[in-house]
Amino acid sequence: MLSKHSFKTERQSSLVEDSNQAVIGNGGGIKKNNQVAGVTGNETRIEQAEARAEQAEARTEQAKTRTELAETRTEQAETTLQREVQKEVRAR
Repeated sequence: MLSKHSFKTERQSSLVEDSNQAVIGNGGGIKKNNQVAGVTGNETRIEQAEARAEQAEARTEQAKTRTELAETRTEQAETTLQREVQKEVRAR
């Protein structure tokens, strides 16, 4: 598996190799293909995907917290119910 740094290094080296390519535009003229925009677009999409992953992790943690709180409330309700039942038994 590649680290972020090795991935960037590979992208940077391919950027240098690809930046001198020429392409034919819609008008038929030859123009230089700017690969920087493509790499920047890819990096943006990667950063957006990473941000979405972080948001999903945060939502997961929030859901775990809500679950724990609900379990605590359930335990408290059970304890309260047991006490009420014990009071009724003693009152008889």
